[in-house]
Amino acid sequence: MPAPATAATGSISKALANLANSIAGSSTFQGWVGAVTQAAALLSVHFETLTAPAADDGLYTKAELEALRPYALITTAGHTSEVVAGGGGSSYMRSGAMLVRFEQDIDPDDTEADGEVGRKLLNTVGDIVADMETLSGTAGYLAFDGLDMAEGYQRTAQNELSHIGDAVLVELSVRWRGI
Repeated sequence: MPAPATAATGSISKALANLANSIAGSSTFQGWVGAVTQAAALLSVHFETLTAPAADDGLYTKAELEALRPYALITTAGHTSEVVAGGGGSSYMRSGAMLVRFEQDIDPDDTEADGEVGRKLLNTVGDIVADMETLSGTAGYLAFDGLDMAEGYQRTAQNELSHIGDAVLVELSVRWRGI
């Protein structure tokens, strides 16, 4: 779902909000999702879950998923709060990790091999990351310590094409501290 209406006040919520701003602030992301502004691009950044499907059974239709893509889905993956100064006036360093999933449809007319399709997404995500690095530490954007990609891109399995459509995705882990 797009950004919650409730203001982000704690370190975990602020980190999520700042990560969303970093992604939506990327000119590459804005172009990828067809947005003209950061505010419009934020509508393609989902927090913890995608917008709920119309059916009560909780299952998305192929058309619903295709309408959501391309998107970024951000979720929390961990949080730590550690004492950095002792005594009665202790202060704490907060840090954590979040996951970002970038997913897009593959054009039905695109008959390229998986490697080409994957390379195109990895190029786009790499450019989004470069934009995020430029924004890192700027007020309202996430100052992150690092990004990791545990595995390469994934493409829809042949047996799922009729249910969810032909798509490709990649997931990154984002480490942050100091909010």
